[in-house]
Amino acid sequence: MFRLIACLVFIVGFSLPVRAAEYAPVSLQNNSNALFKIGMLRPSDPLAVDEYLRIHHCGLYEQYGGDDVAWSRLRDAQAREITLALPGYNENLEVEGTISLGNYDVTTGRFAIGKKDVFNNTATVNLNAAIGGWYEPCSGRGARTFVPRAHPLRLSARLSQTFSMADIPVNRPVAEDMIKIINGRKAENDTQRLALVVMHLRLKGPDPLSGATEPSTMTVTADLDEVLVYDGPDRKLLLYKKSFKGNPDAKSGSR
Repeated sequence: MFRLIACLVFIVGFSLPVRAAEYAPVSLQNNSNALFKIGMLRPSDPLAVDEYLRIHHCGLYEQYGGDDVAWSRLRDAQAREITLALPGYNENLEVEGTISLGNYDVTTGRFAIGKKDVFNNTATVNLNAAIGGWYEPCSGRGARTFVPRAHPLRLSARLSQTFSMADIPVNRPVAEDMIKIINGRKAENDTQRLALVVMHLRLKGPDPLSGATEPSTMTVTADLDEVLVYDGPDRKLLLYKKSFKGNPDAKSGSR
């Protein structure tokens, strides 16, 4: 019983509704929080809370999932924690990806983007895709897998406006710095010319146009706030930034 009380204190003891950053990086935890924030998951739904505990506190489920009384107390505590923390949950998510840069055109001042990586009227962005048709929260610990009915296995965002980008404008000094970085990298597995793309999204709510019929597949609507391109995952050199806040034409980002 003491351990259960300690677990209950742990769950409700750190419910500070404070947003740490404007955009939270995409992750299972942050995706869950965002879905609660926009009302697609609700703390009043026992199933959503049960799955939240199984996904994000799998050790508690392994220990108390077979004890109905203990699990009921944990569920109630987790529901209260989510309700208290909800103002601090972030519906703004940050999505990362990589693109391959082509040559730099000194005449136009632009880096070409590899043909396979061009954004051409992009309308959806993947936020989460579980490998397989189930969750295995406590991987490697002998935990049981389960198929969720409230949390999505596959989550994507449909942008409120399409987005196109075939090249990126970069001023000459920054381009020269990037070329030095590229030339200094070891050419392994075609990664020498890779750059990092960061998209900042504001999740709005359920997608009324979604044709998904399985609860494990979920689509939300989202506004694209900005796109940034860096030299790599360390983000030491910002090559390009385009803000779409207040600008409904995301196609204007690049030619």
